[in-house]
Amino acid sequence: MKERINECKKEITRPLRFVFLSRIMKEKGCDYIIEAARRLNATGFKDKYTIDFYGKIAETYKTDFFQKLEPLQNVNYRGFLNLQNEKGYDKLSQYDLMLFPTFWKGEGFAGVFIDALISGVPMIVTDWAHNKQFMSDGETALFIPVHNVPALYDKMKKCIEGCYDIGKMALKCQQNAETYDVNKVITKELLKKLNLV
Repeated sequence: MKERINECKKEITRPLRFVFLSRIMKEKGCDYIIEAARRLNATGFKDKYTIDFYGKIAETYKTDFFQKLEPLQNVNYRGFLNLQNEKGYDKLSQYDLMLFPTFWKGEGFAGVFIDALISGVPMIVTDWAHNKQFMSDGETALFIPVHNVPALYDKMKKCIEGCYDIGKMALKCQQNAETYDVNKVITKELLKKLNLV
């Protein structure tokens, strides 16, 4: 993990690159992302950003999802991102911000938080469930209210306009990723308590 911190990007790309990485379904906020993109495009930002979706698409949402993406040339479905190897994290680290406007009732500790931290990708995330326990507003994430497309649009717009120091946030993400390093979480003391050593 330390070597990834040293690779932290110093510059933010233009156009700004947003990514969504999770199960693709309404409850993860995918419709909200698409609507925010539609509004951004309608207000003159079409050439200033892109959004890539990665993940398994819920069968009940597939047709609707692709129909909504079709008119948005700067918003694309990219299939699966394999994070079982370093190349997946290299790919993820090319993005500037992750979008996660979830309101899924089963949301607990979202694994994408660790993926985003490791890759140095700050998040725009809803104040939902336990999200604020794992991400810090203004440091590793920008929080928005749940079910609020105007707030999502506004945060995305401000990021595109350079209102946040995304490079500084990216570095903070990678520093915070060390908290979840397996060697710090699974200690000898813990293994002894579990009678595994």
